[in-house]
Amino acid sequence: MKRKNKRINYFILAVLVVMLILYILFQFTSSKEGFNDSALKECPEAIHGLQFKYPINWGGCYIQDENLYFETTHPDYNVKLYTSFNEVDEELLDFSSLEMILEEDNLAIYQNFCGGVLGCFIIKTSNRSYYEMTWNVISDQPVPDILNYVWVPDYEFTSEDILRIMTSVRYK
Repeated sequence: MKRKNKRINYFILAVLVVMLILYILFQFTSSKEGFNDSALKECPEAIHGLQFKYPINWGGCYIQDENLYFETTHPDYNVKLYTSFNEVDEELLDFSSLEMILEEDNLAIYQNFCGGVLGCFIIKTSNRSYYEMTWNVISDQPVPDILNYVWVPDYEFTSEDILRIMTSVRYK
């Protein structure tokens, strides 16, 4: 009887270990490899050979003056999420401080931690070009009359939306 109970305990332990491993793998792949592309649409233009996708409920996407703009949804204001592209010399990058969020044959994307904006990323393409992307928001929301703090317009997108856009990038 004890031997049978011991086998059952080992079996239960083995099942729990497998479930834990599957849970960890699911968390890793869902956060590092991107999101379901079915709720995204492709920008009509590529910039620096990079093709972006964005949420289907947003208004659109366009390139102007080396910036990529996304028309987001907001009930009261015209709000745009945008990113600038700055080519960076590889020698100036400290990869130990960057977190890789996507790696493919011809593209690697790293999250770069920065302050004062919505997010920063480094993109490395197969031709060894490096671009720093800095995300920000603009809006037609009026600036408060008395401003004694750093003000950012209201917006309804999240950091998850930005991460979703970044993990959808493809290099053409």
